[in-house]
Amino acid sequence: MPIMSKSPKRNELIITSWEEATNRIAFEFAYHYYDTQDCDWIADEIGGVFLINDDFWNFDRIMEVTRLEPSKKQVYAWYDHMIEEEYPLRLKAFLALKKKKG
Repeated sequence: MPIMSKSPKRNELIITSWEEATNRIAFEFAYHYYDTQDCDWIADEIGGVFLINDDFWNFDRIMEVTRLEPSKKQVYAWYDHMIEEEYPLRLKAFLALKKKKG
């Protein structure tokens, strides 16, 4: 069954459901890892770049953290890595490398 349909109401419902789920994931991420609700989407674009305090998170990176559930310390180290490196590692590779070196 195709996701999009010829029914604008159905499409609107699908998009609204996705936006609600995306918002919940992003705001829960901010609360869990930053202990704050001082955050929002850049340019109100849900699913794009999420600003938490002074940190910028792409939603795909928030999803990586949500799936892998690393510690706060690991998330902060990975964020620093992403900012500092020209070609940053994905979270799973970053954690594996730290474990191997560890």
